[in-house]
Amino acid sequence: MLLELFGIITFIVFAIMLLIAWRDFKTGNGKLPEAFILAKKNGTISSKLWKAYQEYPDKQRFLLIWLQMQKIKALNLKGDMAELGVYQGATAQIIHLMYPEKSLHLFDTFSGFTQADLEKEKGEAATYTPQHFADTSLQKVKMKLGQSKNIFFYPGKFSEQSSKASSIHFCFVSIDVDLAKPTADGLRFFYERLVDGGVIIVHDYNPKWPALMEVVDEFVLQIPENPVIIPDKDTSLVIIKNT
Repeated sequence: MLLELFGIITFIVFAIMLLIAWRDFKTGNGKLPEAFILAKKNGTISSKLWKAYQEYPDKQRFLLIWLQMQKIKALNLKGDMAELGVYQGATAQIIHLMYPEKSLHLFDTFSGFTQADLEKEKGEAATYTPQHFADTSLQKVKMKLGQSKNIFFYPGKFSEQSSKASSIHFCFVSIDVDLAKPTADGLRFFYERLVDGGVIIVHDYNPKWPALMEVVDEFVLQIPENPVIIPDKDTSLVIIKNT
C-alpha cells in the first residue's frame, strides 16, 4: 500500500513539473535569450562556459552579465574587467570565460569581512560577523579559475588595494560585497575609470541590504546616467556610462 501511494505521489510531482515546464515554454518564462541560443548553436559558447551556466545559481544574473559582455565585444570597448567581492570565484569564473582575452582584476579580502566594514550596517548585513563568507581563500579561488596571465588578484581591503590599479581603465565591473562602505568605495573608484559605454553591475540592490541601497542611491544622484534595475535573484543595478 505504501509503495502504491509513493508511486502515485511521484507521478503527481512529475506531472506538475511537466506542466510548469510547458507553461514556461509557452510564456517564455525561463527561456534562454535568442542571442544565447544562437551563440550555442554556432559554437561560440564554450563547453566550460556552458557548464558554468548550468552550475551557476542565478541564471538571470548569468545571462545579464553575458548580454552586457556581448555589447562590450560588439562595441570593441577598450579597458579591463574587474570584480569587487569575489568570495569563492563563481562570478569571476564566468566573467573570465565570457571574455578570456581581457584582463580581469579581482579584489577581495579572500577571508571574509573586516570588522571596520561592518560598522553602521543595517538589515541583514547588521547580523554579519567577520566569519561570514570566510569559507574561501586566495588559493581556492586561484584553483577554481585556473592559470591565466590575464587574471590579477588584490587580496586585502579594497580601500588599501585599489591604488595598485589606479592607472587602469575598465569596461566591465561587478560589485558584489553586500556591505555599504566597500560598495561606495568601489563605485567612486571604478566609475571615474570606466570607459564610455562601460558597465558597472551592483548586486544585492534590495531592501534586505538597506545601507547598501542608500550609498548606491546617493552615488547615482551625482552622475548623469539613469541606472536600470534588473530582477535577478537578489536584484542588480546596472550603470552604463554615457558616451
